[in-house]
Amino acid sequence: MPDKDDGEEPEECRLNEEHCESDNWPTKRFPWTRRGTLEHLARLSARYHNDWNAQNGLRVNFRPPILLLIFVVSLMTPLEILLRLREPKAYEVWAAGLHTELYPEPGNLPGIEGRKEFSINSLGIRGEEPPKDGTFRILALGSSTTESLYFDDSEVWTKLVEDKLNASSRHRVWVGNVGRAGHGTRENMVQVRRLLAQPPAMDAIVLLPGATDFLDYLAHAPHYERMTPVEILRSAAVERRAFMRIPPKADGSWVRGTAIGRRFWVHTYTEPIGLHFEQDSFARIYPQLRALRHQARIFRRKLPDLDPPLHEFRDNLSWIIAWASQHRVRVVLMTQPYLWHASMPASERSMLWMGRVDTAPKAKGRREYYSASAMAAGISRFNAVTMQLCHETKAKCIDLAKLVPQRALNFCDDLHFSEVGNRLAASVIAGRLSKRVSLIRER
Repeated sequence: MPDKDDGEEPEECRLNEEHCESDNWPTKRFPWTRRGTLEHLARLSARYHNDWNAQNGLRVNFRPPILLLIFVVSLMTPLEILLRLREPKAYEVWAAGLHTELYPEPGNLPGIEGRKEFSINSLGIRGEEPPKDGTFRILALGSSTTESLYFDDSEVWTKLVEDKLNASSRHRVWVGNVGRAGHGTRENMVQVRRLLAQPPAMDAIVLLPGATDFLDYLAHAPHYERMTPVEILRSAAVERRAFMRIPPKADGSWVRGTAIGRRFWVHTYTEPIGLHFEQDSFARIYPQLRALRHQARIFRRKLPDLDPPLHEFRDNLSWIIAWASQHRVRVVLMTQPYLWHASMPASERSMLWMGRVDTAPKAKGRREYYSASAMAAGISRFNAVTMQLCHETKAKCIDLAKLVPQRALNFCDDLHFSEVGNRLAASVIAGRLSKRVSLIRER
């Protein structure tokens, strides 16, 4: 009697598995190439568990879970491919290709009105596409005073500086803008570290710091925790705030190893929120913010201890200067202009909305702000640190706070430029850059 084929199960087993005894099973496993891999796997699993299940009155059908697994894989594979194709290849402060229009209504931001276009190029930078020739490239960093959200692409001070430098210099200059509202020197550190390490190569960075570091500390002074440069650079939270889009990383996690996991669980593309309010296309939030300050019952004249944030501010700027120098990138620091002063007339005080003592949810009912004189004293200390670092290091400095007069004509609120102030600041910056910074590439 010929032996049975080790790869085939008996006829009676194929017809009625309940009459099969364990002794009748072939000693060899089914080869992966016969009858389809998944079907054989299901049969083998059912066979080896059949005896135990029969003794306990159980019967397991493995086919539905495997079919479900096939369905899930077939559904997820195209989604994974699609998300991988959409993943950024480099760090982007703004999402590449972003374009929107804003229509600040008259009076909402004094000195700013009309239709404004806000556009981001293919690199996640506000500005034109950088030329690939020997153009001198400047990258502007900072917070909302650099971002200039409610200015048209052709009006933002970085674009005006570019136009003025190209008009007065024999060398072509490109200026890109990666300023974002709510970004302080923590985010600027991470941006400098990542952006200088990827193309295109930059020749200089212009940084307008101080505003967010100062205001954010005032808003959260009781809960402020100082961070060292090492802690900042290791912080995933800071990096997510610094960039709107981050390229995938291989960190050993199977979740982060998939585009689906990065998109839905790791929140790689989560837009950082640096403000306690939402900016709208018509700037309607600002009259409400001004009204809150106007209705305040208490104005504090004494600020909390500024030494902790000032020490961190200094450390962060020092790190930025050192890192840029290592990459042969010139650094230009600027002091933050502001409208605050002790003897403000009522017309100027009505333009203010910053300086709330605490923006935490538990303090919603409190209307307590710092006085204009206290705010002026605080931002002046941050500007003093900026100037001192310029004297101690190779960084160039533009004392913009002294060169833009504290007049309502130059501002739309506490420290953001009006259209007049924006043009004045651009003229000052372009003039100082052309005199103090060589616009000849060293690379």
